Amino acid sequence: MANGKCEKCGKKLENICQTKNDVLLLLNLLENRIHRIFLTNIAYKITPGIRHNEIIWSSECDGVLYYNHFDEEPKILKKINIGDIMLGLLSIEDAKKLLL
Repeated sequence: MANGKCEKCGKKLENICQTKNDVLLLLNLLENRIHRIFLTNIAYKITPGIRHNEIIWSSECDGVLYYNHFDEEPKILKKINIGDIMLGLLSIEDAKKLLL
């Protein structure tokens, strides 16, 4: 179980990622920005933070999404389980394959 929430508008990933393309864009952003603990695959930060309007370009909200490991998993991400990506149990490449 994991989710993300926009600091500015309060929307969660299930309201931001409406399509598979939105999820794919989120995964690409994670792939380029995630930092993992040395000699493990556990994520400890995402720099720079992912902004709401980077996923939904038409959105005027520029708030940063904050990860909450204990929040309910968005339905659109059930196959992927973003918590597994953050813990290093699922690679982003494998998550993309599951999505498609």
